[in-house]
Amino acid sequence: MKVYFQEVKYHEKKSGKCSVCGKTCTISKKFYQTLNPFNKNADGTIKTHGDIYKELMIQIKEWKKIPPIHGKCEDVSNGNLKPDTSYETEMDRATKYIDKYK
Repeated sequence: MKVYFQEVKYHEKKSGKCSVCGKTCTISKKFYQTLNPFNKNADGTIKTHGDIYKELMIQIKEWKKIPPIHGKCEDVSNGNLKPDTSYETEMDRATKYIDKYK
């Protein structure tokens, strides 16, 4: 038997210049928790809709303080390049050009 718990969720967007590449970007994220008997406060009481709302608003405020980063730029900044995407810097292009005409 499956039991489904009510989800308290908020979708938020933030926009600004990407902190890696400098281009304008907009990012959206879903913040959520469920109303269930296992989701408890520090004192052991079950969280109410109001408790969850307060926590989500705190999480959203903290998330909005972090500057936005594109998905591709985030992979590059973490050092994880996507295998199907090639990232070529100006130095790489210049080196290829010089090697081509040696």
